[in-house]
Amino acid sequence: MSQSFFRNASWFHKGTKEYTRGGYEKASRAFIEGDLGGDLTGRGYMITGSNSGIGYCVALNIARSGGTVHMVCRNEQRGVDAREKIKKETGNENVFLYVCDLSRTRDVLRFCSEFIGTGTPLDVLVNNAGCCVNTRTMTDENFEINFATNTLAVYIMTTLFVPILERSIDPRVVTVCSAGMYTMKMIPNDLNSTKGKFDSVFVYAQNKRQQLVIMRYWSQMYESIHFSTMHPGWADTTIVQKGLPTFHWWMRNKLRTPQQGADTAHWLCVTPRIREFPSGRFFQDRVVIPEHLSTGTHSTIEEEDMLMRQLQEILQRFIPTQKGATPLLSGTGVVNPAPVEAPHPDKATPEEAPPPDKATPEEIPPPDKATPEETPPLDKATPEETPPEETPPPDKATPEEIPPPDKATPEETPPLDKATPEEIPPPDKATPEEIPPSAEPTPAERKDETQ
Repeated sequence: MSQSFFRNASWFHKGTKEYTRGGYEKASRAFIEGDLGGDLTGRGYMITGSNSGIGYCVALNIARSGGTVHMVCRNEQRGVDAREKIKKETGNENVFLYVCDLSRTRDVLRFCSEFIGTGTPLDVLVNNAGCCVNTRTMTDENFEINFATNTLAVYIMTTLFVPILERSIDPRVVTVCSAGMYTMKMIPNDLNSTKGKFDSVFVYAQNKRQQLVIMRYWSQMYESIHFSTMHPGWADTTIVQKGLPTFHWWMRNKLRTPQQGADTAHWLCVTPRIREFPSGRFFQDRVVIPEHLSTGTHSTIEEEDMLMRQLQEILQRFIPTQKGATPLLSGTGVVNPAPVEAPHPDKATPEEAPPPDKATPEEIPPPDKATPEETPPLDKATPEETPPEETPPPDKATPEEIPPPDKATPEETPPLDKATPEEIPPPDKATPEEIPPSAEPTPAERKDETQ
């Protein structure tokens, strides 16, 4: 307990110096002028949770520089409002909206399948969306909602988009993480957080530590893609305002603006110097920072392997590997849907039909589900065109949106603590990361917030 206390105290002291607005202003003095790149015309950027906060700021900055922006949002109306605002402010018409509830694995698979089917090129994926739901909430697929959104969705989207990212000249994956993980060691054998009293801040920190492990793993598997995680600092975003009200009140005059919090994520997306930094590293204010503040938060290689095996097992249960196909983590296409109309035809030329030796959507539908119907132009996906149970609610982001645990169907999903898929080659180095602030409010003071 004493070690944990001092670890939290040390982290909070560091945060008051570095993670605040003052910390950003001090660090920004060392920023290199012109390091945010130039014209981004012709490059495609997908940003999850981009209707507000850090994700919105990254999308806005990319659009200002002429890049094609693919906004992935759970709430359609808020997504439409944000998209139109970006178009109006930047004059960039290449801003497209996709509606997807990242807490629902089948909806993530539907979206990935449809996007891949358009043949639309993708150069950068920004995993920004996240949630910190205060009460234990299980999805109808039997996953704890924070894990499903913050970890599983990141794993699945990145895995399925690796093949199209590898076609890019300069592919990148940027994941918005958190230094809150600094006070915690990753626990790989309780992904649904069933042990002990439920603490959303603890769970959120575990998810962020998991994200860092995933990105580092992939950086060793796909050398052509630059993977990175970043800490935005303590920014004044909706998730802090509603999820940590007491912390927000005490720090309200010191929090970073959303633009300041988004700076490093934007920089990782566009800087021409990205290859000067090793792939798989953790960043803050445009520099590499350590994954740990103390030895007590390190995980073993075996623990990190366990996490990756369980995630691979879950994905394989939803999309079984085709006979004779390369395993899911190989970087080859797992989902090979028939092409549909691209959102911007001048930049996308889908093939007329999938290659004969590839699997069509009919061959690999999600378990117990019919193949999703093709949607019209992806600049606006309408809920009524997808199965009702996979459509994100149109106007609220509360736990009530997720079916109660009694509707879960555990038989469709493997127990997370017993996953035993094929072995994944261990990385050359094991180093995980993260946790919540010690001075943060108790779970009773926190409220739910999902981007």
